[in-house]
Amino acid sequence: MQVTHRFLIFLSALVWYGGGVGLAWKGSALLLEANSINQDGVWSILAPLLGVVIGVIKAKFIFIKNCRKNITRINQLLQPKPWQFFRLRFMFILLIAITVGTSLSSMAHGHYNFLLLVGVIDISVAVALLVSSFVYWNPTYIMLSMNKVVVENHASDVVGRAVYAACDISVGETLIQSSHIKELGRRDRYSMERDGKHILISEPGVIVNHSCSPNCKVVPNSAGAFDFIALKEISKGTEITFDYLSNEAEVTAFTDCCCGSARCRRTMSNTKC
Repeated sequence: MQVTHRFLIFLSALVWYGGGVGLAWKGSALLLEANSINQDGVWSILAPLLGVVIGVIKAKFIFIKNCRKNITRINQLLQPKPWQFFRLRFMFILLIAITVGTSLSSMAHGHYNFLLLVGVIDISVAVALLVSSFVYWNPTYIMLSMNKVVVENHASDVVGRAVYAACDISVGETLIQSSHIKELGRRDRYSMERDGKHILISEPGVIVNHSCSPNCKVVPNSAGAFDFIALKEISKGTEITFDYLSNEAEVTAFTDCCCGSARCRRTMSNTKC
């Protein structure tokens, strides 16, 4: 069963927000119980503040980064399945964390210091989840799910994989919205040039092959990468291509062109089109 990337992102956001709200409720209950045991204790007042501060730090240095990585991973899935909203490793760790957290909460009842400790931990994680959740509303990281292309092995052993239209495409349609993976130190076989820098973009965009008579063009997008836009009507099953020289100041991965189009230049010059 195949689903959209947007559906997977929605499921991951549901887990993210659910965890934040659930832990905030549980942590608050533990701190309130601690306060009922010792209402004059200074830590009954400082504990919630400490949890918030630790949570903000966790969000900044850990949770925001992990949230972005997961959304990027989802957008790179070529045939997304319902269970892929998080990695299996993350789900396993989450199950362990829930089990341990439940056990600690049960053990803490009636013990002032233990209640404070577990309460601070719960509040800090809750704050980290809720603060980092802004990523789910940031269009830079959430790409539209197109499901208009598929990746298959190319007929030529030289080319390797290629991207094909999964349905009929109209002129001006966006086929692929890629995201920025990382900046590279120099131009290589898979890099694309943007703002004078060589970057690696997400699949399937990075797999799209060259043609001197392309059916797509690339346009910079808000995710620091490129959108692939149809230049002509594209029938289902047709390979998606773009002209590498429309984007690169020079192509160093290969010098001779063998795209096979009627307008093939036979060579990859360093003159930008």
